Amino acid sequence: MFIASRHCWPSALLLGATCLMASGCEFSSSPRVDYSSLGLCSVTGKVTLDGQPIEGVTITMSPPDSFTGSFGRTDTNGFYRMMYNSEQAGVTEGEKVVRLSTANVGAEEAPRAEKVPARYNRDSKLTARIPPGGALELNYDLESGGAIEKSPSIKDEDR
Repeated sequence: MFIASRHCWPSALLLGATCLMASGCEFSSSPRVDYSSLGLCSVTGKVTLDGQPIEGVTITMSPPDSFTGSFGRTDTNGFYRMMYNSEQAGVTEGEKVVRLSTANVGAEEAPRAEKVPARYNRDSKLTARIPPGGALELNYDLESGGAIEKSPSIKDEDR
């Protein structure tokens, strides 16, 4: 009897898992997060450089005393959508410092040269007041000229 019951365990486990899934139970490696209490504001917009849409600009919006915040990236038409994290769109309310950059040092993709002047990223004075909830459109019309931060992993001839 002991030997026979040992061979039945795989079938019993499979049957049990099938019953749980059929009853609506899900196996998940991460719990579902309720973002509703954060009052996230949907922030979208367009970024141009000298009047032309610019692709691949990373936008960050963070509190003045932190570099942690929401992020977005422009598409081929310069449009972006801010993300709270990789799963949820939005920006928390409050005053934010806005930084825009095309460099991607440390990213998984091949390094790209910075095209945006330092006054819009490292030395940014751009700010945005984000209201709780709702939606906000923020467009950034950047002008070239001025210092551009050099990416340490990019050679001058690749710029």
